[in-house]
Amino acid sequence: MKDWVEVCPGIAVKEWRHQPADPRARARRHIVVRKQISRRPLAGGKLLFEDLPDYRFSLYVTSLDLPLDQIWNIYNSRADCENRIRELKQDFGLEAFCLQDFLATEASFRFIMVAYNLMSLFRHFGLNSHNQAALSTLRSHCFAIGGWIS
Repeated sequence: MKDWVEVCPGIAVKEWRHQPADPRARARRHIVVRKQISRRPLAGGKLLFEDLPDYRFSLYVTSLDLPLDQIWNIYNSRADCENRIRELKQDFGLEAFCLQDFLATEASFRFIMVAYNLMSLFRHFGLNSHNQAALSTLRSHCFAIGGWIS
Protein backbone atom coordinates (compact mmCIF):
# COMPACT_ATOMS: atom_id res chain seq x y z
CA MET A 1 0.00 0.00 0.00
CA LYS A 2 1.32 3.40 -0.91
CA ASP A 3 1.31 6.44 1.35
CA TRP A 4 -1.43 9.06 1.18
CA VAL A 5 -1.13 11.37 -1.83
CA GLU A 6 -2.63 14.84 -1.36
CA VAL A 7 -4.56 15.80 -4.51
CA CYS A 8 -5.77 19.15 -3.17
CA PRO A 9 -5.90 20.85 0.24
CA GLY A 10 -7.77 18.62 2.67
CA ILE A 11 -8.16 15.68 0.26
CA ALA A 12 -5.76 12.74 0.06
CA VAL A 13 -5.96 9.42 -1.77
CA LYS A 14 -4.45 5.99 -1.22
CA GLU A 15 -4.67 2.79 -3.26
CA TRP A 16 -4.38 -0.98 -3.12
CA ARG A 17 -5.00 -3.76 -5.61
CA HIS A 18 -7.09 -6.83 -4.96
CA GLN A 19 -7.00 -10.06 -6.92
CA PRO A 20 -10.03 -12.27 -6.14
CA ALA A 21 -9.45 -15.96 -5.39
CA ASP A 22 -11.08 -16.87 -8.69
CA PRO A 23 -8.21 -16.81 -11.25
CA ARG A 24 -10.63 -15.82 -14.04
CA ALA A 25 -11.64 -12.63 -12.20
CA ARG A 26 -9.78 -9.44 -13.03
CA ALA A 27 -7.74 -7.61 -10.44
CA ARG A 28 -9.30 -4.37 -9.26
CA ARG A 29 -7.72 -1.20 -8.01
CA HIS A 30 -9.30 0.26 -4.86
CA ILE A 31 -8.75 3.96 -4.24
CA VAL A 32 -9.68 5.46 -0.87
CA VAL A 33 -10.37 9.19 -0.72
CA ARG A 34 -9.87 10.84 2.69
CA LYS A 35 -11.45 14.28 3.18
CA GLN A 36 -10.56 16.39 6.19
CA ILE A 37 -13.76 17.88 7.65
CA SER A 38 -12.02 20.80 9.39
CA ARG A 39 -10.60 21.98 6.03
CA ARG A 40 -13.61 20.93 3.91
CA PRO A 41 -16.79 21.03 6.02
CA LEU A 42 -19.11 20.29 3.07
CA ALA A 43 -17.15 17.25 1.89
CA GLY A 44 -19.15 14.14 1.12
CA GLY A 45 -18.29 10.66 2.26
CA LYS A 46 -18.80 8.58 5.36
CA LEU A 47 -17.47 8.88 8.89
CA LEU A 48 -16.04 5.38 9.21
CA PHE A 49 -13.60 5.31 12.10
CA GLU A 50 -14.14 6.52 15.66
CA ASP A 51 -10.44 7.18 16.12
CA LEU A 52 -10.45 9.45 13.02
CA PRO A 53 -13.44 11.78 13.68
CA ASP A 54 -12.09 14.59 11.46
CA TYR A 55 -12.14 12.54 8.24
CA ARG A 56 -14.77 11.32 5.80
CA PHE A 57 -13.97 8.52 3.41
CA SER A 58 -15.04 7.46 -0.07
CA LEU A 59 -13.93 4.52 -2.18
CA TYR A 60 -13.51 4.10 -5.92
CA VAL A 61 -13.08 0.68 -7.51
CA THR A 62 -11.59 0.88 -10.97
CA SER A 63 -9.48 -0.94 -13.51
CA LEU A 64 -7.88 2.25 -14.88
CA ASP A 65 -4.09 2.42 -14.81
CA LEU A 66 -3.71 6.15 -14.38
CA PRO A 67 -1.99 8.15 -11.64
CA LEU A 68 -4.02 8.64 -8.45
CA ASP A 69 -4.59 12.36 -8.96
CA GLN A 70 -5.95 11.81 -12.48
CA ILE A 71 -8.36 9.11 -11.31
CA TRP A 72 -9.58 11.37 -8.52
CA ASN A 73 -10.14 14.21 -11.03
CA ILE A 74 -12.07 11.91 -13.39
CA TYR A 75 -14.37 10.55 -10.71
CA ASN A 76 -14.73 13.89 -8.95
CA SER A 77 -15.81 15.62 -12.17
CA ARG A 78 -18.46 12.92 -12.66
CA ALA A 79 -19.92 13.48 -9.19
CA ASP A 80 -22.49 16.01 -10.38
CA CYS A 81 -23.83 13.62 -13.04
CA GLU A 82 -26.10 11.93 -10.49
CA ASN A 83 -27.71 15.30 -9.71
CA ARG A 84 -28.36 15.97 -13.40
CA ILE A 85 -29.89 12.50 -13.86
CA ARG A 86 -32.16 13.07 -10.85
CA GLU A 87 -33.18 16.45 -12.29
CA LEU A 88 -34.04 14.86 -15.64
CA LYS A 89 -36.13 12.20 -13.92
CA GLN A 90 -38.02 14.45 -11.51
CA ASP A 91 -38.32 17.86 -13.18
CA PHE A 92 -38.59 16.82 -16.82
CA GLY A 93 -40.78 13.76 -16.32
CA LEU A 94 -38.24 11.25 -17.56
CA GLU A 95 -39.15 8.87 -14.73
CA ALA A 96 -42.72 8.47 -16.01
CA PHE A 97 -41.35 8.34 -19.56
CA CYS A 98 -39.13 5.36 -18.67
CA LEU A 99 -42.05 3.42 -17.18
CA GLN A 100 -44.42 3.84 -20.11
CA ASP A 101 -44.67 1.66 -23.17
CA PHE A 102 -41.83 2.47 -25.53
CA LEU A 103 -43.81 4.00 -28.40
CA ALA A 104 -42.08 6.97 -29.99
CA THR A 105 -39.44 6.79 -27.27
CA GLU A 106 -36.56 8.19 -29.24
CA ALA A 107 -38.49 11.28 -30.33
CA SER A 108 -39.81 11.84 -26.80
CA PHE A 109 -36.37 11.39 -25.29
CA ARG A 110 -34.84 13.83 -27.78
CA PHE A 111 -37.52 16.41 -26.98
CA ILE A 112 -36.81 16.06 -23.25
CA MET A 113 -33.08 16.46 -23.86
CA VAL A 114 -33.63 19.58 -26.00
CA ALA A 115 -35.80 21.07 -23.24
CA TYR A 116 -33.16 20.24 -20.65
CA ASN A 117 -30.37 21.79 -22.75
CA LEU A 118 -32.43 24.94 -23.33
CA MET A 119 -33.00 25.30 -19.59
CA SER A 120 -29.28 24.75 -18.96
CA LEU A 121 -28.42 27.49 -21.46
CA PHE A 122 -30.99 29.80 -19.86
CA ARG A 123 -29.52 29.03 -16.44
CA HIS A 124 -26.01 29.82 -17.65
CA PHE A 125 -26.54 32.83 -19.91
CA GLY A 126 -29.95 34.22 -18.96
CA LEU A 127 -29.42 34.23 -15.21
CA ASN A 128 -25.63 34.68 -15.33
CA SER A 129 -25.40 31.90 -12.81
CA HIS A 130 -22.94 29.05 -12.74
CA ASN A 131 -24.62 27.21 -9.88
CA GLN A 132 -26.76 24.23 -10.77
CA ALA A 133 -30.28 25.30 -9.81
CA ALA A 134 -33.04 22.78 -10.35
CA LEU A 135 -35.93 23.42 -12.73
CA SER A 136 -38.31 24.19 -9.87
CA THR A 137 -35.93 26.92 -8.65
CA LEU A 138 -35.63 28.32 -12.19
CA ARG A 139 -39.43 28.53 -12.44
CA SER A 140 -39.57 30.72 -9.36
CA HIS A 141 -36.72 32.86 -10.72
CA CYS A 142 -38.65 33.39 -13.98
CA PHE A 143 -41.74 34.54 -12.08
CA ALA A 144 -39.61 36.78 -9.84
CA ILE A 145 -37.80 38.34 -12.82
CA GLY A 146 -41.16 39.20 -14.39
CA GLY A 147 -42.25 40.79 -11.11
CA TRP A 148 -39.00 42.76 -10.77
CA ILE A 149 -39.25 44.12 -14.34
CA SER A 150 -42.83 45.32 -13.95
